[in-house]
Amino acid sequence: MLSCRDLQIPCRAGTHPACPNDLGALVRKRTPCVVGETAGGFELLLGRTDLEACRGDVLCLEAVLRRAVDEAGPAGESPPRAA
Repeated sequence: MLSCRDLQIPCRAGTHPACPNDLGALVRKRTPCVVGETAGGFELLLGRTDLEACRGDVLCLEAVLRRAVDEAGPAGESPPRAA
């Protein structure tokens, strides 16, 4: 089973009402979703369309999540953004 440790990112599961205010504002009307925290703050990693495209396939979810995490950069680092 895929864990946050496997992805080398800190994570926690939660529901929208339990989210801190800044995270809650990001996910409002965007759930289900996966959010990551980088040095620049919270970032939407996967949205409803990404999750639905996996159709319950855990290996698919792992692949798209790994790709999204790689693109976002590790926690504590913000990757350079294209201008």
